[in-house]
Amino acid sequence: HLSENSLLVQLKYAGASTDEPLLNELYKYYQVTANILYGNIEILDGTPVGELVVVLSGEKAALAGAQEAIRQAGVQLKVLKGGQ
Repeated sequence: HLSENSLLVQLKYAGASTDEPLLNELYKYYQVTANILYGNIEILDGTPVGELVVVLSGEKAALAGAQEAIRQAGVQLKVLKGGQ
């Protein structure tokens, strides 16, 4: 069960995007918190590749900004479920 101002998202990233403190920046710039439910990282042909499943929580406008920031950082974002 998700709260009204929350999104369950899957993040997929590779290469340089794995080095960035993305979730920290979401809070710093958008006041969006991230609760990590699952994470995995592997090295494929010398390139780090990872996946996270997180619950993002914050005001509606902040969540929209955070999603755009994630995409701008080169991270694939898929919304699995929105809060009701």
